[in-house]
Amino acid sequence: MADEDQTLRPTGPQERASLPDGSIDIPAKIVSATSRSSRAMSREDVEEILDLVSDQTNCSLVFDALAKRLRVKNDWRCIVKALLLVQLMIHRGLDDVIRQLRERSLLLETLQLFPPVYEGDMNKGTIVRIRAVEVLGLLRGALPAGDTQVSEGSTVHYDAREDV
Repeated sequence: MADEDQTLRPTGPQERASLPDGSIDIPAKIVSATSRSSRAMSREDVEEILDLVSDQTNCSLVFDALAKRLRVKNDWRCIVKALLLVQLMIHRGLDDVIRQLRERSLLLETLQLFPPVYEGDMNKGTIVRIRAVEVLGLLRGALPAGDTQVSEGSTVHYDAREDV
């Protein structure tokens, strides 16, 4: 899995995941945002990714890259950060985002069974399982296109200070 992470990561000293033509290298941007480090995702990375999903073509590319990050074995930090991005995308409520997530819900459902991963005496796999349940709950409560009524219990509080 480390090889996959290195091939998608931008090379050289640049922090921005952009291509020579100035466009954004979406897989590299997702890898950068959902890195294995203990640092939180940058607000700039998150906003850029959330803006990317408003375009249908980019939306598919973002979800393909996120799906790869959600499949990283035993790397709870990558997965939790990817799930946090998914959660923020659901909050945006774009029809393409909701549709693509519903099509890929099996991947999210399997994360509810994420194995225990111990760091010291703490089971970090629990964080993945809880976040997966939260994301699936949000997805089930997301409004279909054209629906203007909010169902009871569909509001979720997000604390931006949360450090993943």
